[in-house]
Amino acid sequence: RNCKKLTVFSLIYLACLLVMFAFSFVSGTMDESFALALTGLLFLPMLCVMAFFILSKTELSLLIYIADILNEQTPTVKNAWRRTKGKVARYVGNTLLVGLMMFIPLVVIAIVFAFTEYGQAYTFLITIPSNLLIQSAVFLLSPVIASEDWPGGKLKRAFKLTEGNYAGVLAFVFLTSTLVTAPTVIVQNVFRGNTLVISIVTLTMYLLQIFTYAFAACVRAILYRQFAAQDPAAAPEIDLELPEWESSSHIH
Repeated sequence: RNCKKLTVFSLIYLACLLVMFAFSFVSGTMDESFALALTGLLFLPMLCVMAFFILSKTELSLLIYIADILNEQTPTVKNAWRRTKGKVARYVGNTLLVGLMMFIPLVVIAIVFAFTEYGQAYTFLITIPSNLLIQSAVFLLSPVIASEDWPGGKLKRAFKLTEGNYAGVLAFVFLTSTLVTAPTVIVQNVFRGNTLVISIVTLTMYLLQIFTYAFAACVRAILYRQFAAQDPAAAPEIDLELPEWESSSHIH
């Protein structure tokens, strides 16, 4: 039953990606003047709404849903979605900050290799590992925001929880994120201008999200609980409610 409900979150995520892809594809194949109008009037507002609201809310509600499962409660998609109130803006703000952290190295690398023969290739090869390092460092940002309501720096908290476990997190992010997205980026650079090939590869990568999205969220939620439990200073502030049978065993 929970597998089916977790699939609901994956399908919402996939639907958002497909809508954004559809607008991008249509605007790229139409007349330039009409494409500009379409992009300005429809694509950008949709992108903002989809990426910064629906996708963010889906991510947080999925983590709340998984936390309820781990706490041996009876979660519902509607309840998990409702409990993201007040968290989405915080998540969006931190996500933008992470995006800036990933963008700055890209600009620096592009400038350094701008006048070399294979500058674009060098930029591509360096950007992927740099993004991997940053994504791994903030891997627990979303469960921190979803589970912790106390005021404080969420990015700093995510960094702290990852300390001492960075190598394992790095390997997981590489297997579930980098290996999934890298082929799309490679194809976009190799087959630049070939809309059909790029579209097929991009859609394939999106469909894979049905299988990897909820799985990655489960791993993220479980690792968060484990790492947070190892931090006694923050433990009273965190909703790490023990199952009833485990609580009673501690009492006796």
